[in-house]
Amino acid sequence: MKENKIYKCINNFIENDKTRKINHILNLPSFPWYKTSYKNTFTHILFQDGNPISSFVDLLEGFPEQIKENIFFSQLFLISKKDKIEKILEKPFEEKANQFTNLIYYVNSCDGETLIGSVAKFKSVQNRAIFCSSHLSINETNCTDEDFRIILYITYKTHD
Repeated sequence: MKENKIYKCINNFIENDKTRKINHILNLPSFPWYKTSYKNTFTHILFQDGNPISSFVDLLEGFPEQIKENIFFSQLFLISKKDKIEKILEKPFEEKANQFTNLIYYVNSCDGETLIGSVAKFKSVQNRAIFCSSHLSINETNCTDEDFRIILYITYKTHD
């Protein structure tokens, strides 16, 4: 586990069978991905304003209860492969940042990266979770070595 006061990185975050199930479901041709305004990026929202809005919320089955019970927002991103690495997606900091923590979960491994503020850079490694303050902006890149990269963002309440 890699950790400092700004972020925490946990490899093998959930059980392998749960990871395989998530990967399988998200790779089904019938999984509903929706085009975004970001280049070569698709999305699927699981939770919004603390309420489940997708029939696929059971994808979070293997996640710790304290996170699942406090989800404020949860969104999947599928970012398509490109010939060169580029910054594709930016998630700005939250206004109510002191109440929330961001969890970034990597569904698959590839050469795409996550940049957290100007503090840290993480490779996309399957079943890795990055926890960070929602005070920090998050930037995602595409990948060049796989057809796509899939990331799950969860913002959950940690304080009242």
